[in-house]
Amino acid sequence: MLIRIQNILFPREDICKETNLYYRHPSKQFGSQLILPQNQTISFDTYFNSFSIEKWKEYTIIENLSLNLNVTGKCRIDLYEATLINGEVHARLLLSKDTNFQETEITLSFPEIQSLHGICYFTVTSDDEPCKITDGFYGTEINSESINRVKIGIGICTYKREQFILKNLKAIQDTILDNPESELRDNLEIIVSDNGETLQNYNYSHPKIKIFPNINAGGSGGFTRCMIEAIKAQEDLNLTHFLLMDDDIVLDPAVLTRTYKLLQLLRKEHQGKLLGGAMLKIEKPDEQLEYGARRSSNLNKKWIIQNNYNFNLSNFFYVLKNDLTRTILPEYNAWWFCCIPFKLVKPNNLPLPLFIHGDDIEYGCRTGNKIILINGIAVWHSFQNKYTPSIVYYDTRNRLITSIIRDPSTNTTTYQLLKFISANYISFVCRYMYNDWDFFSFAIKDLCKGAKFFQEADPIQLHFSLMKSAETKRKTCEGLPRRFLSEERIEKTYQKMQDFTISQKILLMCSILNAFSPLGKWAPICANNLCFQSLLGHNFIVWKNAENTTEGICLKKSPIKAVRAFFDMLALQLLIVRKWNKIKKEFIAAAPELTSLEFWEHYLKLKE
Repeated sequence: MLIRIQNILFPREDICKETNLYYRHPSKQFGSQLILPQNQTISFDTYFNSFSIEKWKEYTIIENLSLNLNVTGKCRIDLYEATLINGEVHARLLLSKDTNFQETEITLSFPEIQSLHGICYFTVTSDDEPCKITDGFYGTEINSESINRVKIGIGICTYKREQFILKNLKAIQDTILDNPESELRDNLEIIVSDNGETLQNYNYSHPKIKIFPNINAGGSGGFTRCMIEAIKAQEDLNLTHFLLMDDDIVLDPAVLTRTYKLLQLLRKEHQGKLLGGAMLKIEKPDEQLEYGARRSSNLNKKWIIQNNYNFNLSNFFYVLKNDLTRTILPEYNAWWFCCIPFKLVKPNNLPLPLFIHGDDIEYGCRTGNKIILINGIAVWHSFQNKYTPSIVYYDTRNRLITSIIRDPSTNTTTYQLLKFISANYISFVCRYMYNDWDFFSFAIKDLCKGAKFFQEADPIQLHFSLMKSAETKRKTCEGLPRRFLSEERIEKTYQKMQDFTISQKILLMCSILNAFSPLGKWAPICANNLCFQSLLGHNFIVWKNAENTTEGICLKKSPIKAVRAFFDMLALQLLIVRKWNKIKKEFIAAAPELTSLEFWEHYLKLKE
């Protein structure tokens, strides 16, 4: 039987207007069809409409491939194979077919797929009259008994983002759940954790969508609530996979269908792997932020190493490079779109209660399975830095807890942590980010209170106190010159400390004396990372807001606060010398309980 395995997608104004992600042609056309003027060529060597034959051969059981198009008018259809050779794009024509006015449903079979490499795509060239493309898909002939049974549960955590979550639910409902032609219709269930307890005001209901009011226990609490409800209902739902998905993404429901088709055809040896979705930027829809990621176990390096960061996917070179090469071997996928085999979602294998930031990192690394990533499975998400000093608390605490559990005897020694504290002191104080240092110090002190304190802490009360403190200490400046606010300029001009040479680090250490000097220039500079200064230094303006705004956070130098933070750093280091080894043992021993159903039911107050 012939089955659709990847539909040809057309750009939609309500989802993505970047036509180069769908087709290459000067015209901008949206909707359910494309009209090609006479004697012109349209190419589908694009992110969403090329076919990743290399990945499909590796991961699935397909043995043949065909292109199926609905075309009106005379045209020529060309099939191509493209790959990278020595860093250059090499395309090879595989097959051509001329159509006539009588033909509307065209099927072209690719040559033996074992001989194909890289990515396949097609072009359509019109004749002396315009032609119209109304539908298309890549298909395969396969024995129906070979298809895997797949039923996906989607878990969405939301907190007062009604405009996003309701739009996405409505799109899924219209395209899949209420669409009798959708293959996924009877194989999809949705569970929503409403951490803000506000969706009940909208009277939204659907038999396939279950919404559960939940306490605001952060992303980890919301996604875990979804897992718990799925576990409890598994006897009735009979799920094979669980897809964790953010509430504030832009989603094309066709991506869910693509996910379903890929899972149906996975080889047995790959059926236990996670399937990850890439994150494209809402602000720059053709630019990729992340294609799977890796955690750095070295506390004094950047925590997250993103795969294929900032790839411009409107360029076919990067479409090929995205699928055929990787800068790192990913070990987890963020929860904006991460599909997990349901057998891994167990009552004794739930996420850690980290509130926000790092819950997907720890859980993804813990599952220990490789990740399947493939072009065309992606969502759009805002990439702007949603900075608040309270995030420093969560990042610091959660990174150390994750490191304790994942690297108990290697990179979490007392010596490594002392270096970590010293480096962060330098980073914050040299940028006059005294409030951020306070939140960093607060995280270390809370961690040193032990695993029992962490278990029993009220997440709502803690988060409220952090946010309240952050609001009172934050001072924003408006009307800043845009030259201070260019992310590209900042990253290029001001390096990160770990990227410095030894001589540069020595010069940097000398310039640190500026932080303790009462003298200074009042001319502002902008720096997100450590940078060199004269001994007089400047009054910093540190850009932490959205890229297209003229707002920043104004930070004034205070030698008194720098000295106070210095003594706080010494006290932290003394605390670590005294307690760190004991704290590590406590968290390692507590980890099984912290990831258990019994703990989470108490933590989320589900039995009250």
